[in-house]
Amino acid sequence: MPYHKICHTNDVEEGHGKKFVVEGQEIAVFKIENKFYAIGNICSHAGGDLSEGIVENKEVTCPLHAWKFSLEDGSCKMFDGAPGVKNYQIVSESGEVLVYIE
Repeated sequence: MPYHKICHTNDVEEGHGKKFVVEGQEIAVFKIENKFYAIGNICSHAGGDLSEGIVENKEVTCPLHAWKFSLEDGSCKMFDGAPGVKNYQIVSESGEVLVYIE
């Protein structure tokens, strides 16, 4: 089964992120306006914990060096060509949050 239960919908605070490890992958899950987003948790610039970053306008700012990443697709918003982080498909149903792991 490629979708894995990662948490319950009330385990992630609105407007914040939370780190989970699924199949050996660190995933940052965010809840914005009751919609869930999942990206790789490790900043591609300096290895910061993105789940600890500040969330604004569907972007997370890394707490180490303030690099910004899109919660919608994992792209880096700092400058053209900057490496992003992995984007995960995520769904919520029946009070559970499921993430797609290949």
